[in-house]
Amino acid sequence: NITNLVSIKLERHNYLLCLSQFLPILRATQLYGYIDGLITCPPPQIPMSIDPTKLVSNPVYKTWILSDQLLLSWKNSILSELVMAQVVGLTTSAIVWSALERLFSSQSRVHIM
Repeated sequence: NITNLVSIKLERHNYLLCLSQFLPILRATQLYGYIDGLITCPPPQIPMSIDPTKLVSNPVYKTWILSDQLLLSWKNSILSELVMAQVVGLTTSAIVWSALERLFSSQSRVHIM
């Protein structure tokens, strides 16, 4: 349960604090690549090996979706209701991560200064 490891919900005023708890978990579970763009979504279908003109389901795509949606649910579980309202409808962990960075990174830099 991710909420056992991240003790605070992300609010407008604690982005850096929450980030400092969440990033080590992503790195330790080797999921950081999903949010920084290094692990990109593979195509849902690939050419059949014996007949390249036919497409079959890509097992790597299914694994990617599973990992990405797990990560997305982890992220959502640490968001406050107000922050969650800002990312409702976003479908991948990378898109949500990017939206959160846009929302809070500039505020965090000002706060640090």
